[in-house]
Amino acid sequence: WTKSVHANAVIQPEFFVEVLGLIFRPKGETREHEPSEEERLRARNAYRLLMEWKDVPGSTSKQTVDEALLNAWLRTARTLAAEKGLDEIADSRIGQVFAFAPNESDGTWPCTPVRDALEEIGTDEVFHGFEIGIYNKRGIVSKSLREGGAQERTLEAMYLGYSVACQVDWPQTAASLRRVAEMYEREARREDTEAMLD
Repeated sequence: WTKSVHANAVIQPEFFVEVLGLIFRPKGETREHEPSEEERLRARNAYRLLMEWKDVPGSTSKQTVDEALLNAWLRTARTLAAEKGLDEIADSRIGQVFAFAPNESDGTWPCTPVRDALEEIGTDEVFHGFEIGIYNKRGIVSKSLREGGAQERTLEAMYLGYSVACQVDWPQTAASLRRVAEMYEREARREDTEAMLD
């Protein structure tokens, strides 16, 4: 569980599923015994490794994603995960990693191979994970005292723009991006209210 192993989490779907199995129980499986301290430690390390994973499978040095490599990775990973009863959590984690996809050459987002993959997978879990990943990658936010929701409105406009670019050929991805925009719109209103109360 070293940093050198971390790189393999991107290119080895078998390792990805192994990591999931250290953290999550398969669907329908009940815990037969309390995990040992060693099992807890392995699960913690696996979880940390999973949280650090931000490279979309098939990523290249040119800030693009090779669609053939991505699709091959997804086929293997999702098949193995389904065999182990980990398909739902696998889709969720894949969706979260897709939140770190590069832009398309025209500035729209995410890149076309990831849009295609999202539409192909099409599960609630992958889109929910995608939206969680987008929200979480923003990180800690600093603001001036009476700033209000200006930052959130900028993000709302950005994700609405991305949604419009996707709506014809990638309708499920467009809908997901609209939900993200709507979330930031709600946050903006809340931030405006709190700024007025300060």
